[in-house]
Amino acid sequence: MSKSLYKLIDTYFSNEDIHNICHELGVEYENLPGKRRIDKARALVEYFSQRERLPELIEYCKEQRPKAPWQIWNAQNDLDGGAKTTRAYIQVNLKEPINVKRHTELVDRISEQLDIKRHEIQIFRADNTRIIIKMPGKSAAELVKLPTSRSKELRGELNGYFSVTEIKLLSEGERKTLHKLEAKKFITERCLIAADVDKTLIDQGGDRDSERQTFRKKIAPRLIEAASMGTHIAAITGNSMNQLSSRFFQWILRELVNDRDITPLANFHLFCSSGGIYLHFDPSDETFKVMSNKVRENKVGNDEVIKEFILETDSDSFSIHPRFVDTSYLRQTAIPEQDVRILTRILEDTATEFQNKLVHNIEEYRKDYLINSKKSEDNQKNISGEGSGILYELFDKTGQPIIPSVDTRFIQYGKDKPYKSASVQITVSPILSFRHGKDPSTLFGKDFRSELTQAIQSELDRNGLNQYVARPGGRTSIDVTLEKVDKAYAVEFLIDRLNLQASSRMDKEFGSNAIYFGDEVIVGDGNDYSVTRIPGLLVFAVNEDRDLVPSLSKVFVPSTIYEGPQAVAEELIKYISESNRLIEEYCRAKEAGKDPIIKTSIEALKEKIFVERIKNKINNWDISSREYSPKDLELMHVLVTLLCRDDPIAHQWLSILVDQLDAIMTYLEESSKKDVSSMIKAIGFSHDR
Repeated sequence: MSKSLYKLIDTYFSNEDIHNICHELGVEYENLPGKRRIDKARALVEYFSQRERLPELIEYCKEQRPKAPWQIWNAQNDLDGGAKTTRAYIQVNLKEPINVKRHTELVDRISEQLDIKRHEIQIFRADNTRIIIKMPGKSAAELVKLPTSRSKELRGELNGYFSVTEIKLLSEGERKTLHKLEAKKFITERCLIAADVDKTLIDQGGDRDSERQTFRKKIAPRLIEAASMGTHIAAITGNSMNQLSSRFFQWILRELVNDRDITPLANFHLFCSSGGIYLHFDPSDETFKVMSNKVRENKVGNDEVIKEFILETDSDSFSIHPRFVDTSYLRQTAIPEQDVRILTRILEDTATEFQNKLVHNIEEYRKDYLINSKKSEDNQKNISGEGSGILYELFDKTGQPIIPSVDTRFIQYGKDKPYKSASVQITVSPILSFRHGKDPSTLFGKDFRSELTQAIQSELDRNGLNQYVARPGGRTSIDVTLEKVDKAYAVEFLIDRLNLQASSRMDKEFGSNAIYFGDEVIVGDGNDYSVTRIPGLLVFAVNEDRDLVPSLSKVFVPSTIYEGPQAVAEELIKYISESNRLIEEYCRAKEAGKDPIIKTSIEALKEKIFVERIKNKINNWDISSREYSPKDLELMHVLVTLLCRDDPIAHQWLSILVDQLDAIMTYLEESSKKDVSSMIKAIGFSHDR
């Protein structure tokens, strides 16, 4: 005997009961066609069937009327109500872990025995001991509940060969959780947020405690929330391993432990030494797994976790554990040991020569720079009212000149002791730079550090070491690395490794799924400038010296009010808001049986900020307040006309114009970087003026 589902509902539920079903499962009772109870029951089944939610309705009905003969329901009798399109999620639990190949074998066997076409059954999500399968609702019901001989035979085989311990239909709550996971796969897990550390994610200028408190309040919660959504977070710094380990990484790790969940750490990617060293935290790492469980169960505190992830190499020196260093990446960036010795000597000799020159000509340099005196009591007089630069410490407390030191920055790597060591960057500091100037902007590109950088490069080339390049590093340093190694190299590597490249078939550029925050987005002298060469990457310049930001279409000044971490925090808030909105819309569409619109959070963020910026510019632009030449007006007319045309050719012309404009701007800025007054302000800088 068999009976249609809607007839079972009509038999065992009253009109009021059906009304309650609708209320509990989110259906508008009044929108169901028909006046009789049986018509409402039929419409209810059709509604859930068309939205792939029929298993949910069945489970609810069984809970409310457990003694009703649900086993006599035959899904075939409901085909005219849409049951043919019903799909359900099945969870298969395993006693022992199996590999990906066995996952496929298991699904093949289910497909074969239940006469399901192979393309109709999909592995939605899988780990070692759990597989979630999406399959037709009728077959799901047969597999999970119906005591037919075929399903019994199949379950016996599954229990024996695949060590299956349980097969269950997922509940409404579990299914909604799966939709959310599915949404993240398309919306946030395809996104990368990369950033410099000092003056970008971590403020500088105060004491260490105040820096950490600001980081905890403004940056850490937003980075962790984004990572928890599946977004990849990259911190790319010129800092040494010790600086990265003892500040940014330790502070993030402490916040994760406080939250009782360190699993988001798997989405953090760390680069130090100007992108030459890559560290990643594999969730399959045994220590990672053990500590994740202990943290979740509140069995360990901050200090215990820190000891498992960070080594104290010597007094006041720290290193993220060597097993987290990516050795394949390191092989591409490491400097051979024999070259390290030669490079160290060149940096020491050249820096000492220039520092002696600085000491001998101190009064001449003091005309443009803030430099301390041999007598400490004279220092306040030297800097009082002397411009906006920072004081350069040329002399120590005894009055002796401070000779810049060379740091080879060797790091340890490997899973087991004895660890191996390598260097990817050699740094000399502290060096007098334009930032120590009484008027820093007038010294940009022609300061003492630029001269020393050029001298070091000449020595490298003269010694046949032209595969290495000397670059301004942080605010008072010069770095020497392999020429290919910079922050752009790190970002491009990560996009490629994580398969986050945007599709060229969809007319999107390589880096369109990523954004970058930096405070040194400065032509020539900024260590964040290199990332501007990545096609499609939107660069947020949070510089304090905005006049030095390049005027490129892909460089965006987010605020004329905030800079550094505060500006970053504001954009992260927007990113998280857009992510939540997209995920909610995706889940609502799936619940309604509709195809959701697929868009990444980065795409949504770009749309939001550009629409806001365009509106601000248009609203603040009073064309009648300025006198434009006929030529200017003609140009404006052409651009506005192209923008307003719903024509692919017009948009292609605009894209070509912008690309050519960027190329021209880059050439002009490279040519004029010694004269800041001639540089054009960044696109978007004057949005509120």
